[in-house]
Amino acid sequence: MPYTIKAKCPCCNKEADGLKEIDEKFGWRIPNDKTIPQSYCRKCRAAHCKAGEPCKVK
Repeated sequence: MPYTIKAKCPCCNKEADGLKEIDEKFGWRIPNDKTIPQSYCRKCRAAHCKAGEPCKVK
């Protein structure tokens, strides 16, 4: 079974599938020397969206 990596923004529900798409839509962070996708997409981070508040990007 092939390994896949996905990301979904909790604010706008944008999805990315695969390394290239995650790099374009979400970006990466490196906590504790482990590279993982950002939780929020680039547009929601730029709009300063926060959990529990309406999405500012839509």
